[in-house]
Amino acid sequence: METTGFVQVSSGASTRRRRRSRGRSLVTALGPSNLVIAANALSGTALLIVLARLRGQTRWWSAEGLLRSAFPTIARVSGGRQEVEFGGGTEWVNCDPLSFAKELKGKVVLLHFMTYGCSNCVHALDSIRAIEEEVQDPRLVIVSVSCGKLVPERDSKNVLEAVQRLGIKHCVVNDTQLELWQSVGAQGWPTLALVDGNGILKDVAVGEPSPTVLTRRIREELQLVPESTTAWRPSILSNVSASRFSSAMRYPSAVAIDNRRAQMWISDCGNHRILQLDQQGQVINEFGVAGEEGFEDGKDSSARFRRPNGLAISKKHNALFVADTGNHAIRRIDLDDLEVRIV
Repeated sequence: METTGFVQVSSGASTRRRRRSRGRSLVTALGPSNLVIAANALSGTALLIVLARLRGQTRWWSAEGLLRSAFPTIARVSGGRQEVEFGGGTEWVNCDPLSFAKELKGKVVLLHFMTYGCSNCVHALDSIRAIEEEVQDPRLVIVSVSCGKLVPERDSKNVLEAVQRLGIKHCVVNDTQLELWQSVGAQGWPTLALVDGNGILKDVAVGEPSPTVLTRRIREELQLVPESTTAWRPSILSNVSASRFSSAMRYPSAVAIDNRRAQMWISDCGNHRILQLDQQGQVINEFGVAGEEGFEDGKDSSARFRRPNGLAISKKHNALFVADTGNHAIRRIDLDDLEVRIV
């Protein structure tokens, strides 16, 4: 969660401190029926606070009708025919440049405004991966828009490194001047925006999305796009998707020593695997396969992890415990039979 200069509005969202007291004072004075009228008088941030306080007490309505609440907190909904386009300050990180007027014409586009230093944005990527697996439709294109808060986060080289570290497989563009961020009225990290096949902004919301509800909203928009729309999809550049690392490991994050067996365990986070080494540093066993993420129990290479991090050896349980961060799970590797199991 972001701290300095930001205020938490909901779990999974942060937004700028601006006109907070105005939003608070209206919470008790307004009922759900007056929310739409009040929204016109509030700043985007103040409206976020009002909605956060009323969450669960009202249904969300936009100028176009019922807003499908795919996110914890509504940041903004397009009330007209606002066209979206990538500005001149954008730098494409892992694919050729795209345009809503050309390559993305006839595509439903989900924009994920993020910064790689935000844990909520990383969590949102897990939801987006679930959507990518669920919606196998060439009419849908997902683009993560990097909008760094700090100067280093706006460097495309650093963004590229984060893309590889986080295993992002869809298109990524670096909004160096925050042009697209400002044009859609983004208020916090992460913000997601849905753009229709004509390049018109439909929904904008802040917070970590619900994969199930957001998938349903995307399918609703896809129904408005002709089936005959070209099956073309943007390609990720091969020199970007391939690992640029010459070493055997990527972002190793933890080490555990088994003194009784004179062995060492390493969490090879970027390769989604756990390595068992002897005292000479030679790999004895590999749990998982380098570059292949998943969530499977089993022995050796049949097991799958997703960005494993912390390790701890328990003499009492004769096991190695793994914080399988990407799967939000604790895994156990038995030190005798070397079987991987979920705890």
